[in-house]
Order: sequence, then structure tokens, then C-alpha cells
Amino acid sequence: SISGFVAGAALTVTKTAVKYPLDTVAVRLQMPGASYSIADLSALFEGSLRGISGPLVSNIPAGAVFFALKDATKASLKGSELPRWATTSISVAV
Repeated sequence: SISGFVAGAALTVTKTAVKYPLDTVAVRLQMPGASYSIADLSALFEGSLRGISGPLVSNIPAGAVFFALKDATKASLKGSELPRWATTSISVAV
């Protein structure tokens, strides 16, 4: 469904925008001999969004298609006698 498609795209943008800088910071803190420190947050987060376009371009379509298919599968199973947890599990597995 179109609403699932839009929801998947929006979720992917939000998740990537939040997680990407945090992953960058985690890598910077784990690098041996790096000059980054938790005491200087501005330096630690500086440039942490560089390179985000690649993950966004690849993840947005995947998230959108996943949610659209999940919603369509769930809608087609709605009339079945399966419990709700089963229809959700099947929808996510497809």
C-alpha cells in the first residue's frame, strides 16, 4: 500500500539520520591513537553526517518496499482465522 511505502521511507530516513552520526562517533572513540574524546563533544560530532547520502540512497527504497509488502500481506491475511501475532509474523517474514 502507498501508506506503507511512505511510512517505510520515513522510518528509514529517521533511523539513518539518528543512527549514522552515533555510529560515526562510536568508531571515532574506538580508533586506537585517535585524538577524539568524550569530553569534547563538538569535535567528536563534527562532520559526523558526511557520507550519509550513500546509506540513505540505498536504504530508503528497501525500507519503503519492505513496509509496503508487509502491509499488503497483512491486509490479505486479515480475513483469515490466524491469530494476530501469526499474521504479523507471516507479514514480516515475506
